[in-house]
Amino acid sequence: MNFISKSKKYNLLIYGCGSIGFRHLEAAIKTNLNLNIFIYDRNFKSYKTISKLINKNFFKNPNTKIKFIRNFNLYKKFNLLILATPAHNRCKIINEIYSKISFKNIVIEKIAFQSMGEFNKVSNLFKQKKINCWINCPRRLHPLYIEVKKLIDKNHLFKMSVNGSNWNFASNLIHFIDLFCFFSNNNSLKIMFSK
Repeated sequence: MNFISKSKKYNLLIYGCGSIGFRHLEAAIKTNLNLNIFIYDRNFKSYKTISKLINKNFFKNPNTKIKFIRNFNLYKKFNLLILATPAHNRCKIINEIYSKISFKNIVIEKIAFQSMGEFNKVSNLFKQKKINCWINCPRRLHPLYIEVKKLIDKNHLFKMSVNGSNWNFASNLIHFIDLFCFFSNNNSLKIMFSK
């Protein structure tokens, strides 16, 4: 992102710091940016786990500060919100968050929503409030996949196959569907399952 300045201080809120939120935290603290990282999670165990890692010198960037918050009375404005909660009730959660704080950028963990109705409601809110939104399906940005796309002959049908085991099919399937859409320049799919 070329609009990021290394000298400016940014406020980042990670909302939900279970396993996926924790991965976002790991990535954030590896940057050399000046970050105030705020962590909100309804489960107090997440705070305990993160506190132990911080106490073990989990990160060494002196420009990064981590704060655990239980409410939003003191902190109201964030440059980026990372929403790493389960998809159910996400529309409701976004509306609750938006009523308490302001943010101009949001990353939503995949799968984004459980219905098109929820997607449309949130999409309209973001358009109206000029909030930039990304869904965490980053593989199409990876240089390897960009090169693969260049090799695909757009004048012929192609077949894509994914093989492997123990890779959490339910959670990771969306990444491969997104890659297929990227390779084919087609976002209109019909999905069929078989044995």
